[in-house]
Amino acid sequence: MKRMSLSILLIIFFCVTNVMASEEVLIARVNDWPPFYFQQNGEWVGISIDFYRALSEESGIKMEFKERPWSRAMLDMKKKPIIIGQLALTEDRKKIMNFIGPHSSEKMIIGINKKHLNNDIKNLDDLVLFSKKTGRLIAYQQDVFYSKEFNDRINTGSDFSEHFEKKASYNTVIKMLEAGRISGFLEEKTTLIYKLKYEQKSDIVVIHPFVIGSSDVYFGVSKIVSNKTLKKLHEANERLQSDGTYKKIMDKWSD
Repeated sequence: MKRMSLSILLIIFFCVTNVMASEEVLIARVNDWPPFYFQQNGEWVGISIDFYRALSEESGIKMEFKERPWSRAMLDMKKKPIIIGQLALTEDRKKIMNFIGPHSSEKMIIGINKKHLNNDIKNLDDLVLFSKKTGRLIAYQQDVFYSKEFNDRINTGSDFSEHFEKKASYNTVIKMLEAGRISGFLEEKTTLIYKLKYEQKSDIVVIHPFVIGSSDVYFGVSKIVSNKTLKKLHEANERLQSDGTYKKIMDKWSD
């Protein structure tokens, strides 16, 4: 009887161990990009952090936050079980990742000096004319999807790209604009509103009403992640959309 009980316990132990070993843990990519990701009292917080946590809880898939610059995250995407939030869906990205979502949307806009707010900018050609008129370049960031038209033109047309300045980091663009070194900079609208309200208050920088691009955003998931895990993520995402959880998260950060 004792031998039978011991055998049963061993079977249960190995079954539980195998189940635990088979559970995938996703690397949830984070980086310093308020209000989507930033650290507060040693903890990661932000819009995308709340999205990660909601998806993890609803799907039952564990996620571990790991800080990664974009280039490192793209390398990891090919060989590690990584998930990245707040991504526009593009054909190039579809080659290396699966997409879950959408979970929200974003607008790409231009920050300018308030004295230029009345400039009539309705399309990208007007944006080029604005750069010519002010005699200064417009800053943008590499590897960011602004719109299909913008990204196509910046990568293929020198007559267009010569009016724009590539910046590796956006930490200095507000000061550059205030100093008159650039005529404007491209940014995601929620990000710029947050920066101007909480981080770099400015009496000079305003948001022009012209929208460069608007798109849904998704979670990007490494293609090495199992179909079982992907199915759980898709189903959880649909529930979070339908029950209003994602909207509540956005409303929380819009206050």
